[in-house]
Amino acid sequence: MKRIISLLLALLMLAACFVGCASKDDDTESDKSVGTLGDDESVPYDPAIDGLYYDGMDINIYYAEIGGMPRLEYEAIEYTGDAVSDVIFERNLTVKEKFGVELSYNHKGGQEMVTDLKTLHSAGDPTVDIIAPYAYYGVALAIEGVYADLNSLNYLNVNSSWWNQSYVDAITYNDQLYSIIGDLTSSATSNAVATFVNMQMMREFGLGDIDLFEVVESGKWTLDYMMLMCKDVYAEADGINDRSEGDRFGFILGQISQPAEALLVSFGFNWTQKNDDGTMDFTLNSEKNINILSSLESLYASRFTGIYKVAAPAGSEFATKGVGQYIELFTEKKTMVTISFLMTAEELVKKPDIEYLILPVPKYNEDQTEYRTMTHDSHCNVSISSMSDSLDAAAAILEYMGYYSEKELTPQYFEISYKSKYASNENTMKLFDMIVDSIHFDFARTYSRSLDDVSQKMRGLVKDSLNISSTIATYQSKCQRYLDQFIHRFKGLES
Repeated sequence: MKRIISLLLALLMLAACFVGCASKDDDTESDKSVGTLGDDESVPYDPAIDGLYYDGMDINIYYAEIGGMPRLEYEAIEYTGDAVSDVIFERNLTVKEKFGVELSYNHKGGQEMVTDLKTLHSAGDPTVDIIAPYAYYGVALAIEGVYADLNSLNYLNVNSSWWNQSYVDAITYNDQLYSIIGDLTSSATSNAVATFVNMQMMREFGLGDIDLFEVVESGKWTLDYMMLMCKDVYAEADGINDRSEGDRFGFILGQISQPAEALLVSFGFNWTQKNDDGTMDFTLNSEKNINILSSLESLYASRFTGIYKVAAPAGSEFATKGVGQYIELFTEKKTMVTISFLMTAEELVKKPDIEYLILPVPKYNEDQTEYRTMTHDSHCNVSISSMSDSLDAAAAILEYMGYYSEKELTPQYFEISYKSKYASNENTMKLFDMIVDSIHFDFARTYSRSLDDVSQKMRGLVKDSLNISSTIATYQSKCQRYLDQFIHRFKGLES
C-alpha cells in the first residue's frame, strides 16, 4: 500500500467525478477501451484491463462481518452523505459500469464463513468469486485449496502500489501467494496498533514539558522511556485502599492481544526464517527473542505504582469487553497511556474534551533503527476462490478495486477522516504516517492458527509469566513440526 504520507495534497481536492464508460458491444470481452479514473493517458495497472467487458456477469463478493455487522470496506448500497461510504459506493458503481458486471454480496461471521467456504469448496460450487475472510480464521484455508494462487492469475499484479508489499513479501512462499491486503482492505490499517497518550494527564502529573513528538523523532521512544514516564503516575479514585481497576494509572496493561503481541512485533521479535534450500524454520528460542520476552515479562511483573496489570478472568467485564474496556479507561482518564487499535481514534473523536497524541508502539531500545507495529488479526485480507468460474474477471476487478481504493478511498478515509478529523494536532498527523508505514507482517503470525496458534502462545508467555527458557524450547520443537507439515501441504498446492 502506497505510503499515505506520499499522497499529493492535490489529491484531496479532487471532486468525485469519473469518466463515463464508452459504448460496449455484446462480446464477453470487448477490445474497446472504456473510461478510466481521471484523465491520464496511461494507467498503472495492466492496460488490457481497460478492454474487458463482461456483459452482465455476476461477481460474488463474500466477506466476514465484524461484530455481527457488515463491513463498510466492500459493500455500500446507496449514497448516504458519509464521505467514506459514498466513495465505496462510487467505486463499486464504477466497477459495475466499467466491466459490465453485477456485484453481489454475502457476509457471515468469521468462523461461520470458514465453515461455509469449506462446504462450498468440497461441493465444487463456483458461486463465490472474491473472498475477504476474518484473517485469523480464514487465511489458513489456503492449504485446503480454497483460494487461487494470486501469482498465477491474469491481470492481477501483486507488486502494484495499492497492495501492501510487506504483506506480499512475508506471505509469499515458493512463489505462491493466496491472500493479499492493501488500500482495498482498510481494516488492515484501522486495526494497526498504536500508543495513545492523554496529554491532560501528562500535565496533571507534572509531565507536560515532555515533547513526545521530539522523543519519537529522535528514536528515544522505547519501553524503558515509557515505563519511566508512567511509573509514578497514580491517584486513588475508587475508595479502595489498595490499587485497583478504579484508580488512575500511568499505564494499564491488558490481558488481551494488545499490547503483549504488539510489543513483541515492535521490538523486532523474529518468528521464522526462510532458508536458501526452500525450508523454513521457527526461531522462537533465539537469544534476541528470549531477551525480548524477558523485557516484556519485566513489564508485566512491574511493581511500579503507576503501571497496573489487570486480571481478566473469563466472564469478567474486562474479558467480555476486550479492547473496548481499555478505550473506556482512556476516555475516562483512568490511564494516561494505552496501546490500542488506530480505530480507537474513531471513539476519541466523540469525546471532544480529550487531548491526546497517537504515537508508535515503543521500540525495544534506542539501538533499534525503526519503529514497527502489527495489525490485529481481526482485519480482512482478500483472496479469489479457486472454484470461481470467472477467475480472470475476478482478478481484473480486484486489481481495479485496489487501484481505485488507493486513488480515491485512502485519501478520503485516512487523509481526511483520520488525519484531519481524528488527529488532535499536526504532529499527530505526521506520526500517523509513521505508524501506518511501520506495519509489519510475518508468515508464522499470519498463519498462526495452522501453526499450533503460535502467536497466542507468545502472548501467553508474556502475560502469564511462564518460565521463558523452558517453555519456549517446548514451543520451538512443537511449532516446528506444525510448520514442516504446513509447508509440505503448501508446496503441494503448486500447480
